[in-house]
Amino acid sequence: MKISIRSTKYSDLEIGLLLLLFGLIGMAISHFLPGVAERLPRCLFRAWTGLPCPSCGATHAGIALSRAQLWSALRFNPLFTLLYIGMAVTAANALAGLIFGRNLAVTWSCTARPLLLKALFSALLLNWAYLLGQRFAAM
Repeated sequence: MKISIRSTKYSDLEIGLLLLLFGLIGMAISHFLPGVAERLPRCLFRAWTGLPCPSCGATHAGIALSRAQLWSALRFNPLFTLLYIGMAVTAANALAGLIFGRNLAVTWSCTARPLLLKALFSALLLNWAYLLGQRFAAM
């Protein structure tokens, strides 16, 4: 992995600016529609099995983050909390590129990609184990 500061390529900003837009929309919905999480459809995996899926609690984590409640967000779903923070960093990087004409670039080598995928899969399994542990500890 290589991190560098480079001149902004505006074609690279699209994803970051979309993440910024989605984040702002999510924060606005959370702020202006309290109780929105209760109105969303329930998790089908949880309804069928009684167990949380790997993404259970992600909506609550996003709402907690939009209210600057980091510890609550981590308690709801640690992996998605980190994902949301990563999305915010990506959006801020794109915004910096738009304003200053320079931003951070991360380059992955071909040999590092399989390792990254294994790490992400392991993080998903650990997150699911955490959610299952919370479910069984509550019983």
